[in-house]
Amino acid sequence: MSSLNLVSNRMRSVASGGWQWKMQGQDVVMMSPDLKHKIMVDSNIMISGNVAAISADSLRDAKDNAVAELPMMAVLSSLQSKYAMPLGQFCMLSLKRELESILKHL
Repeated sequence: MSSLNLVSNRMRSVASGGWQWKMQGQDVVMMSPDLKHKIMVDSNIMISGNVAAISADSLRDAKDNAVAELPMMAVLSSLQSKYAMPLGQFCMLSLKRELESILKHL
């Protein structure tokens, strides 16, 4: 139960501006305000803080197709260099800001 509380606490910071999130099995799914895009992150990644384990194809459109893989690779590389610590604070708010920037160009 404490893992679920940790994920829930980390997701509170992104549940603004119309963004939504839900648990789908072991994945945390964060949906854009227009519900046209989502990112799926394994809850174990959020708990461990291992940003490097997020896949560049984790940003999906409404048809569940991977989108913006190259921009996602750049974002994830940048976040990894900033937050790559064992059991570090998972950077959901930073990831949300970067996603908003990517989505403006889609």
